[in-house]
Amino acid sequence: MYLLMNTVNFAKKGIIDFFKNQDMNDDHVLNLLDFQAINMRSWNPEQKSALEPAIVELMREGILKKEEGYIVLSGEGFRKIYCRLPEMA
Repeated sequence: MYLLMNTVNFAKKGIIDFFKNQDMNDDHVLNLLDFQAINMRSWNPEQKSALEPAIVELMREGILKKEEGYIVLSGEGFRKIYCRLPEMA
């Protein structure tokens, strides 16, 4: 169980870093093909399998949201990522 949580946290950090490094704003779509091509090439199978649970957790935390069938960075997520609020530090 700890290993899964550790890999989920790894994947969450990867998603957050992807938004930071791409200098994306709120309501920007998480393009999974770009994310996989840029970030996941060096991930091991356990880390790759944690992608979906990480997205679900980030949605539950309000960082991501589903909008018109797409996964997007929420306004709250934008503020947390770029303003470095304590829960994201």
